[in-house]
Amino acid sequence: MKNETYSKFEYCKFQYASPDWGGRLLVYPDEITNCIFEFCSNSIVAESGQNLIFKNNLITNHGGDIIGGIISVNNSSEVMYNIFAENTGPLDFNRTAIYGSTIDTLKSVINNVLINNKPFNFHLGNDGLNFKYLKPNFFGTTNLSEIKKTIQDFYINSSSPVVLLTGILSQPPEETHGVVWKVEVNDQNPQYVPMVIGQGPVKFKVYFNRTMDTTADPFLTFGVRFPFTQNLVADSASWSPDGKIWTAYTTISQRSGDGENTIRVAYAKDLDHFEIPIERSRFKFNIQAASSQSVDFNATPGIGKIYLEWPLADSDEVLGYNLYRFGGVGNTTDTVKINTQLITDSVYTDFNVIPDSVYYYMFTTTQTDFSESDFSKTVSARVLIAPNGDANGDLVVNVLDVTSIVAYLLNQDPKPFIFEAADVNGDGSINVLDIVGTVNLVLNPAKSATSTANGIVNLYIVNDTLYADSPTPIGAMQFELEGIQDIEEVIKLSALNGFESGHSIGSNTLRMIIYSLAGKTIPAGTRIPLLKLKKGSGITSIVIGDKNGSPLSVNFVKTGLLNPGDLNKGAVTLGQNFPNPFDGITTIPVMVNEPIDGLTLHIINVLGQHVATVQLKNPVMGENRLTWNSGGRKGLMTYLLEIKRGDKVYRSDIKKMIVR
Repeated sequence: MKNETYSKFEYCKFQYASPDWGGRLLVYPDEITNCIFEFCSNSIVAESGQNLIFKNNLITNHGGDIIGGIISVNNSSEVMYNIFAENTGPLDFNRTAIYGSTIDTLKSVINNVLINNKPFNFHLGNDGLNFKYLKPNFFGTTNLSEIKKTIQDFYINSSSPVVLLTGILSQPPEETHGVVWKVEVNDQNPQYVPMVIGQGPVKFKVYFNRTMDTTADPFLTFGVRFPFTQNLVADSASWSPDGKIWTAYTTISQRSGDGENTIRVAYAKDLDHFEIPIERSRFKFNIQAASSQSVDFNATPGIGKIYLEWPLADSDEVLGYNLYRFGGVGNTTDTVKINTQLITDSVYTDFNVIPDSVYYYMFTTTQTDFSESDFSKTVSARVLIAPNGDANGDLVVNVLDVTSIVAYLLNQDPKPFIFEAADVNGDGSINVLDIVGTVNLVLNPAKSATSTANGIVNLYIVNDTLYADSPTPIGAMQFELEGIQDIEEVIKLSALNGFESGHSIGSNTLRMIIYSLAGKTIPAGTRIPLLKLKKGSGITSIVIGDKNGSPLSVNFVKTGLLNPGDLNKGAVTLGQNFPNPFDGITTIPVMVNEPIDGLTLHIINVLGQHVATVQLKNPVMGENRLTWNSGGRKGLMTYLLEIKRGDKVYRSDIKKMIVR
């Protein structure tokens, strides 16, 4: 709109206007008073004559590609008591809230409110190096360095004059329409005081420049992302007697969202029915709700376990907790949840740990809407090391440790169970020898649990009866029998009278352990009757030890009286490694049924790359054991045997193992 005579605009509202005439909405207006300009494009221009731009709200407008400001003023313009807020423009066209083409245009720009206009509040024309004084206005802050960043003068554009401020308003004048000038959180202004808020009630006070319409409460929210409306503040809301301060409360919980939160204030109105510009940029504070609740979160190390404890949330909206962990051997960064069900208490014991390893823990709360809070603070603990034989981690070696090892062997998953302490003989596996070794420690505390045993035990089957020839007293045995579905299908014979026993049955397989809590042994001798087996069953693995728990070598003797094929098939049988999965050392059993000249174990990774070679130069008849240290390698591996017999070389079937 272009004026050729006197023109006045009062109590007008311009929205979404996109003028074509030179990119300007109003050209040469004489007076603009109490008007609202919202979401308009390009400029509102006052370029000639004596112009009055007074008590207007210019909010969220966008300057287009015409050089100038949301308003452009001349030497005779009077620009007073206006609100310029959230206006934007492209940086490369020098768009600002107020543009002056000559050096004297700032003399009557006074008592305005300029908040968060981008890229600048003021820009003067290219008048060269001069000095111009800017009278007091309110910039949303009293920080001089921040204010100077909003004025495009000589220090940003060397073609412009230097702008010197004669003063700064600490709050907006009452003559402007209603606007937020300060927000306090717990009686502090977060604009100037860094604030970190934990869980609990929080007070908010919103300050306005003039008396407001107390029937129109502000919509006060805060959040971590635009439009910052994730959390509402409305509890116990009230106005001050003069209608200039609105106070309300909210309670910070773990649902509030940790991190930097921005305060948003909207929809309040002054007594002239002008709605405030939305405030959503100046007031920010940090929430650490999860961390504040976790001040008393503690991790206490134990033998083979870590105790975790945290305070219960004082809220009906909390259903329970989840625990997360990282650390331990081979895992320093991956965070995993360790509970399989939601925890409703405030204590938890983590048994799935490795002695002398450090673990880091965090917890979250789960709300009634099944949302999950941010992580708590992180706590850590190093798992304590148990003495040898202390399988249950109670710092005492006694019969309870024997029962823990028995339960482990019978797949009863005892907790806690300290693998390294239960492996009394240090062979990298848990078997009946560790039971005997622990018994020996209980009966003879000063004696070592391990010693070297001499002699080879020959085993053979005659008419479904398993016999042994042993030059050394036998203290314990462990059998893996296939083709057995019930313990009644195996009969213990006279040599095993007085021994304790246990068993577990898997898929067509029986594990049986024979041991003595009193240190009893089977005397050395020949043709010692051990077990009567079900016809057609077979032995896949045997472990035999002396009364101290030291292993004895086992040799399967093949005679015409044996049940051929029931023990093993072929000249050599490659067994499954144990433990599996493993981390560090594993044992690979090899059963030699016929004379051979040599064995070589080859280990290959999933890429087909040869990883390691383990040789057994003097294999004996019966069970042989190879050990391999993974040396930090991880992942799925395959392994097979190369069998040398005379001038021929054979290969076994391939088996798999997992290195953690």
